[in-house]
Amino acid sequence: TLNSASANGFDAEFDPVAGDGGTIRILDGASINALRQNSSIALVAPRIEQGGALRTAGSAALVAGEAVSMTMD
Repeated sequence: TLNSASANGFDAEFDPVAGDGGTIRILDGASINALRQNSSIALVAPRIEQGGALRTAGSAALVAGEAVSMTMD
């Protein structure tokens, strides 16, 4: 579930799923860019493998978990 009621952030809840829930893999040489002022990057999965580059002019969250509730402002 992703709620984006505010222009300044968002609330999200990620519930457990059957199976392993998946993996986010950022491979060597890959890049994720969020370069506008106050931009954000959020990656949420049971497993995150970070081998590339993340660049942001705000905040970045890499959250590994089976169930997550988070708010970013």
